[in-house]
Amino acid sequence: MMEEGAERSLSVHGCPACGRTYFGDGAECGHCGAALEEKFVTGRGKVYSYSAVHVGPEGMEAPYLLALVDLDGSGRVLGIVEGQDRTQLRVNQPVCFAGISNGGPVFRPAEFSGKSRG
Repeated sequence: MMEEGAERSLSVHGCPACGRTYFGDGAECGHCGAALEEKFVTGRGKVYSYSAVHVGPEGMEAPYLLALVDLDGSGRVLGIVEGQDRTQLRVNQPVCFAGISNGGPVFRPAEFSGKSRG
């Protein structure tokens, strides 16, 4: 569980050659071998796909939702979505980066104001 707080920015590594996005440290793209470039993104995105994990790795409390998130303008990353169960989460649902857990990035459903686009 992540602490309550404001939306945060997220650092990812992008491949300028093939366009893949990676979370975490790395010097080269696992797909094409090009040097990765660090970039900071807003952490806003939309759920591309998700799955409920009922038996997770040791040290992670299950069940949880694992989602592939389309970051706004920055590719896709795999992360955990908190604050919803599998019956509530939807493809294309807006989410925002909430922090880091021992399982990687954590996202929460985004709460957009009437003036926000999502």
